[in-house]
Amino acid sequence: MSAIRKQFLVDENQKPIAVLIPIDEFQRIEAALEKSGFGEGVVSPQQPSSGPKRDTWKDEQRWLKEHRAEFTGQWVALLGDKLLAHGMDAKEVFESAQRQGVENPLFTRIEPFEEFQFGGWI
Repeated sequence: MSAIRKQFLVDENQKPIAVLIPIDEFQRIEAALEKSGFGEGVVSPQQPSSGPKRDTWKDEQRWLKEHRAEFTGQWVALLGDKLLAHGMDAKEVFESAQRQGVENPLFTRIEPFEEFQFGGWI
């Protein structure tokens, strides 16, 4: 398995809000998910989503900032400022959001603060 260099998306106060991974690593994971049958509906960043435009982005970023401490270490699925699902199992969280009729939620794992160093990038 290749070593993944963790990069983190930070807000305007340099507080971490999401984990970024290189596109080649994303594509490797996407291919593995497709092969396992779980990847259906996963959209590569290089391909535009067929879903609605994400006009909920600012609300989702604000929610992540405000609720980070409550959900550290968990996967969350959001639509705007509404928490659709959360938990330790990514597949269960994603499927829970889909069962609620949301095909394109913001889906991320909230990383602990202690994993960040000097400005949020490792």
